Amino acid sequence: MALSKEEYREKVMQPYPLIDALRAELGESAEIYDNFDLPRVSAYVNHPTFKYGELEINYSTTIVISKLVDVVRLTFCCTVKNPDPKAWDKRIDTESYFEYFTQEQFDLDEKLTTFFDQHGIHKITYSEEEYVIPGLDFVHEGMKFFGAQPSAGMLFFEDFFDYL
Repeated sequence: MALSKEEYREKVMQPYPLIDALRAELGESAEIYDNFDLPRVSAYVNHPTFKYGELEINYSTTIVISKLVDVVRLTFCCTVKNPDPKAWDKRIDTESYFEYFTQEQFDLDEKLTTFFDQHGIHKITYSEEEYVIPGLDFVHEGMKFFGAQPSAGMLFFEDFFDYL
């Protein structure tokens, strides 16, 4: 899909057409942000925290939808409270694009897969997102920070062309 600078800006600045349906699907506990300075909608779902003595684990799911093409990325997150007084960070974080940490994340993925399928939105895999676009040069110097070569994910979810 080739867009002029003006068409790109217009598409990104418009409210995402499925925002109300997404909000209804996720419920009130989800935080949803319709970014007007980036070509994506972001949603965050916190799942129940697990506590056992000193052990505390927080689970969440991040949903990122492109406003430019019909793709979505789900990231399953896990944060463990680190009680080690010598640790540099009081949390240990990990995330996965394809493995769940809890049943709640699995159930949410199943529910959202049905929702996105109904609306013609493809759930992008990690390898699809990281696919390098051969012959495409960086036009926005700030994007070089993200990697040595332009990827599909940069085009789908970031202001790759510095139009905004």
